[in-house]
Amino acid sequence: MMTVLSEKLQEISSREKILLLCAAAAVAWTLWNQLINEPLQERLSRLQKQSEELTVRQDSNAVVIAQLEKSLQGNPAQAARNRLQSARSRIEELQEQMHGSDKQFVAPQRMAQALRDLLRQNQRLKLIKLDSLPVETLLEIRRINRWSIRTEHPVQR
Repeated sequence: MMTVLSEKLQEISSREKILLLCAAAAVAWTLWNQLINEPLQERLSRLQKQSEELTVRQDSNAVVIAQLEKSLQGNPAQAARNRLQSARSRIEELQEQMHGSDKQFVAPQRMAQALRDLLRQNQRLKLIKLDSLPVETLLEIRRINRWSIRTEHPVQR
């Protein structure tokens, strides 16, 4: 079977070989895009949307806490204290949820080792260049600018 294919490959012209190579590259790119890239992009956008929703909820809860604390200064009613305590506990839950969403990804410090393991498993792959960027978590990005969502990681081109 392989000899028949190699004979047919020898018989075709160099133009046809180039066309065949381009078609194979297009098929490989399409498979990579459909099987790996698009699902990762969808997951990333879903997680960013969840993170944005959590931040909005946390901000609205902070406003409620500030209002409740202000109302407690003039009227130390027990009901207001209870609402304040429940709002604080809800903010803590949201913060724990945000910290938990970070753990779904490979830690940045372990990414280089994960890449080495992947390359070791598939001997046909070859690493040309590896740049390490400073570590940033989603929560650190949010602290820098609470109202903007960062959709792309800075990539060196």
